[in-house]
Amino acid sequence: MGGDYDQLLKRAKSALPQALSSGERFQVPEPDVVTEGKTTILRNFLDICQAIRRDPNMVLTYLLRELGTAGAQDGPRVVFKGKVTAQQVADRIKAYIDSYVICSECGRPDTHLVKEDRVQMLECEACGARRPVKAIKKPAKVEEKVLEEGKVYEVMIQDVGKKGDGIARREPYIIYIPGTAKGSVVKVYIEKIAGDRRVRQGPPGVGMRRDLASIVAMAGMLVVSQVIALLLAPIFVEQQFQAFPDASNPANPIIYIGLILAFTAVILLLVRYRKRNIAKYVILGSIFFTVSFVFVVPLYLATYWWMGTDLAGNFALVGAFLLAVLIVYALFKYPEWYLVDTVGIAIAAGVTAVLGISFAILPAFLLLLGLAVYDAWAVYRSKHMVTLADEMTSQKLPILLVVPKKASYSYLEQKSLKEQIAKGEEREAMFMGLGDIIIPGVLVVSASTFLRPQFGYPDIAVLGLPGYLFVSIVTMVGALVGFTILMRFVMKGNPQAGLPLLNGGSIAGYLVSFLVAFGTLRTFGLL
Repeated sequence: MGGDYDQLLKRAKSALPQALSSGERFQVPEPDVVTEGKTTILRNFLDICQAIRRDPNMVLTYLLRELGTAGAQDGPRVVFKGKVTAQQVADRIKAYIDSYVICSECGRPDTHLVKEDRVQMLECEACGARRPVKAIKKPAKVEEKVLEEGKVYEVMIQDVGKKGDGIARREPYIIYIPGTAKGSVVKVYIEKIAGDRRVRQGPPGVGMRRDLASIVAMAGMLVVSQVIALLLAPIFVEQQFQAFPDASNPANPIIYIGLILAFTAVILLLVRYRKRNIAKYVILGSIFFTVSFVFVVPLYLATYWWMGTDLAGNFALVGAFLLAVLIVYALFKYPEWYLVDTVGIAIAAGVTAVLGISFAILPAFLLLLGLAVYDAWAVYRSKHMVTLADEMTSQKLPILLVVPKKASYSYLEQKSLKEQIAKGEEREAMFMGLGDIIIPGVLVVSASTFLRPQFGYPDIAVLGLPGYLFVSIVTMVGALVGFTILMRFVMKGNPQAGLPLLNGGSIAGYLVSFLVAFGTLRTFGLL
């Protein structure tokens, strides 16, 4: 009997898939991409297919369709017609793996594709989960895009000419764009097409004028959230809703920046190790607690005068909790852009008010400077902020404000930001992180709170406004100036760090207005 059991056990183990019996980490080779003339070669195509255990024909069909080009397999490699960047190929392979290899339940790559009643299913060998996947159709014939004078196109700079002009190509045309760097994606206005198929870019700023309505709408969100924060701040001060007991402590911004770094690291690790659902729940959980915290005081103040303090306090706690549950549920079930924006503005206003009364002028300055440096590093150097933004749009979470460029836009159908950047596609909406609204607003609220007479500042008026309010409003105007400059860079198509310009504008507005109102008193209020 024992011998029979051992033999059955060995047979069962031998029948297990290789991936289940091995503890090796799933590793996909980095795409080895080279350009030869007018073709692009993926030299380790077969190695990638073997690593993910998928049919090369299926993978190739997917790549050709997503890249919008023609190509063919040549032994272990693939030859694409035209020039394709390594990043474009890597992004498409990652997208294929996420859709057709990785199990959405357990996150393991031990899966295979099966067909059931003409429906292709992804079946996990590790946990047994199954889900339908979209059939991969053969790519349609790619039509050559014809350039037209007077229209705007988004192109990638492929080279730089002898005179320093950027060179982009849309066969059979060559486009020359002054003041651009290789690899950047820019919008160009086609002013004139010469007979020799050379194209001259028109005057700058055309893209910004075309998207003026979206830009004004986003600027309006920034102003609305900061004005609401200014209205909430005195109420929060009265209720002692500060995040730090001593607002003048210069260690406060260090603690806060540390918390931001820790939270970001947790989300990025979850994304990296394909635990996107956990990342989503962590963010939704943080939204739940933030909404609960922000709405307690307004609900209390709306009811205490007729309910009494004790009953109103309990009502505010329960009401804020239920409101947070309702908002999180709505975001989970139907995260359309107008709902995301409404919740985002409410969260931004509440958090801006709380942080503004928690950082006196010097700590607020340190916070803005520190996060401006971090934002620039995270976008331009490590680029993890781009990954985070891509994940937020993929999960449809309200950590970004979304402003559509077209009336027909739906956030539910938003593509990957990374893929759109790699393809050079024109995006149908503009995005701005909540941090880009909250952080410059901290100085706005801080000026309105800590430059009042009770903190030792003169009780004076400037242009009919109290000195503290004048400084606060001009600080907000400075942020808007920084926002306008930021938009000129955003219109070029590449991701931009918002805080260096937004915070810089806020700080400049504060210094100028403080000088007008109070002179150099206390070294601009910093001491």
